[in-house]
Amino acid sequence: MNEYTILLNWDDEASKWYALNNDIPITLEDASLDALIDRVKMAARELLE
Repeated sequence: MNEYTILLNWDDEASKWYALNNDIPITLEDASLDALIDRVKMAARELLE
C-alpha cells in the first residue's frame, strides 16, 4: 500500500478549508474540516482504484 500526504489548509479570504496533492489529482474544498477529511478519504479511494 502506498502512502500519500494530502495538505489541508485554511483559506481566510474564502473562509474554507482546501485539500491539495500533487501525486494524485485531488483538489477539494469545504467549510468544515471534518467534512473535508471525509471527502478526501472517499475521493482518494476512488482515484486510486
